[in-house]
Amino acid sequence: MAWKNPNPRVEKLAGGGLFQDYEYMPDEYGNFLMQKRQERLENKDKQQQIGGAKPFTLGMDPKVWKYKDCFIPTEQ
Repeated sequence: MAWKNPNPRVEKLAGGGLFQDYEYMPDEYGNFLMQKRQERLENKDKQQQIGGAKPFTLGMDPKVWKYKDCFIPTEQ
């Protein structure tokens, strides 16, 4: 007679085991995208309040130095 695997059994683990019960909560398809869009608009409003209507510009002198810094981009 060949060896046979025992029948599986279900036991309650102490402390609920590895997984807890969960409940399905329906979520709108584009909820994440709408949340990110709202955050982006809020950040844009904050930027307008702080800096006004002008966009941020790097306050560097456009003068060409004798020894040019290699980390400053040339195209602007």
